[in-house]
Amino acid sequence: MLSNFFGNDHFQKSFQQVQKSIVNNKDDTNQLLSEKELKLIRFISYLTYMQTTTTTNITWNGWEKNYDGPQLDLGSIRYTLAHIGYTAAALAYRTPNYRELAIKILKDSIERMLNIKVWGYIDHYWKNVHTFPDPVCDENIMYSGHLLQLLTLYESLSGDFTYDIDGFDFIWDKDNDRITKIHYNTTKLAYAIYYQMNEESSAGVSCEPE
Repeated sequence: MLSNFFGNDHFQKSFQQVQKSIVNNKDDTNQLLSEKELKLIRFISYLTYMQTTTTTNITWNGWEKNYDGPQLDLGSIRYTLAHIGYTAAALAYRTPNYRELAIKILKDSIERMLNIKVWGYIDHYWKNVHTFPDPVCDENIMYSGHLLQLLTLYESLSGDFTYDIDGFDFIWDKDNDRITKIHYNTTKLAYAIYYQMNEESSAGVSCEPE
């Protein structure tokens, strides 16, 4: 039980704080961002939508340290992009006036996540799997799960369901391999993850081959 771990005093104090906030009519969404928070938002804006980003042309200014890595550890681009997107979603909740900005950051994060530079590491693990180069249908939850979360947050905040209606493509054109285009949409991605969870006794999806 969580109460045994934290102690009853922890939950009692938390409840009292919530109760006090309700009585005083306080709401986190009314709080202004600090100077440090504003600088952070400016920085992640620079890393994302403030640069040129189209399906065929993505610039990575400021990403050099992550960009040149093997994308196999915690410094991988996918993790940074995912948490930039989560920060944007939290920004939209915390400060509704910044909703449009949050949507721009989320959309750009998604476009970058779909770039082969982010998911091209799959040949390190799944080169000999029959579904290769599909990056989401077999394991790799630390990419597919983050991508799905970004997509659903974007759709929820923007009301734009283009990624679900028109879909998106994973384009494999690495090295001298044959160019392969794999089409998905938000719903298909969700089902791909659900299917793997349903097939696994633990209801989990592996991030790497066992």
